[in-house]
Amino acid sequence: GEIAGWICLKSNQNPWGGVGGGGIRQMKGFDLSKIDNTYTFHCAYKSKDGGNNEICFFSVDGSETWVGLPAAADGEWKEYELPMSVPIARGWNFNVPYVLSGDGRYSLGFRSSPANTELNLDAVFIYKK
Repeated sequence: GEIAGWICLKSNQNPWGGVGGGGIRQMKGFDLSKIDNTYTFHCAYKSKDGGNNEICFFSVDGSETWVGLPAAADGEWKEYELPMSVPIARGWNFNVPYVLSGDGRYSLGFRSSPANTELNLDAVFIYKK
């Protein structure tokens, strides 16, 4: 069959069930401590379940800042952009260089609820416009 080129998360009964261990531990070759209000978070996503889909921005101390994605139930790809000033204003902070290691800190997470809802993600990045 065809191999999908994107991440597919399916939630179970646990809040983090669709995330495969909690989140994205590593962002390749990127220093999160450089992110300020001039950066923008981007992702493409689709869902046919109309679930409640959320993004988690982990701070360096492990605290969490959650932002909801606009609802999607048509199974069509949508693009979402969020100024990083929003999670920063809510307390997000990653003020040390990111260490790429097997036990690195979580950087991003996604969750979908209720149980058995599915969220597909592609092109997740943070950039300066």
